[in-house]
Amino acid sequence: MKINQLNILLALVVVLLALSSCKEDIKPIGDPLSQVNGIADTWKLYHVNQVDELNDKSDNFIDVSTIIMGATPAEITFNPDKTFTLNPGTMRNFLPVDGSWAFDDEDYPSQIILTDSNGETVLDMLSPVREKVDNRLEVKYIRPINGCADLEGKRGAVSYEYYFERI
Repeated sequence: MKINQLNILLALVVVLLALSSCKEDIKPIGDPLSQVNGIADTWKLYHVNQVDELNDKSDNFIDVSTIIMGATPAEITFNPDKTFTLNPGTMRNFLPVDGSWAFDDEDYPSQIILTDSNGETVLDMLSPVREKVDNRLEVKYIRPINGCADLEGKRGAVSYEYYFERI
């Protein structure tokens, strides 16, 4: 009886070894897509939401596209040399019109930092913008308002979500 149990145990070990040695090697699916190359293009504004940053409910925004965008949509161009230009069209503009841009992290960006002679303007990224894949650029600008700040004392109570499409 002990011999049968030993044979079964030995057979089980052999089967387990055979199964574990049959694992497929994980192959890379290619080089990661560049976020810098992904944003380097001209983008046309097509939608704007105004968000109440002090309200944590899911319905804390309103569509203000017709009010903010005006008759001529804004266009922003991000250049590979890390410069940008914004043609605001008839948009009510809170953003700088030209200067330099940078990601907070070039591999996994969560913010675009626009720099001009007045300082830095931070745009929170609502989605990635990879080359050859993403044709939309979605960012949030939290507008500073005197007397309205979050717990860190840095940001305002109202933000604007800008939705751009690649031209």
